[in-house]
Amino acid sequence: MKIHVKHGDNELTFASWAEFQAMWKHKMIAPDDLVRRGDASARWTRAADLPELRNMASANKEDDRRLFFITLALMALALIGALLVRAYFRHH
Repeated sequence: MKIHVKHGDNELTFASWAEFQAMWKHKMIAPDDLVRRGDASARWTRAADLPELRNMASANKEDDRRLFFITLALMALALIGALLVRAYFRHH
């Protein structure tokens, strides 16, 4: 099914939902862009209002939060390691 995206006066057509989702993930489609599914539909919907994209956004936020805490933990471990190495070489 084709997906049509309208941004201002410009309109893009994607051959599949997967192609459209890839462009959404790469932020090539703005939340305020209008989306129409298929050629038969006349109904335009804001991209941010599509349930499938809202679910993707919340999953991405969870991944970003998890990545932040992993990075924070690794930085703390690196700092502790550096302090231990420094203390070791001070006494030897």
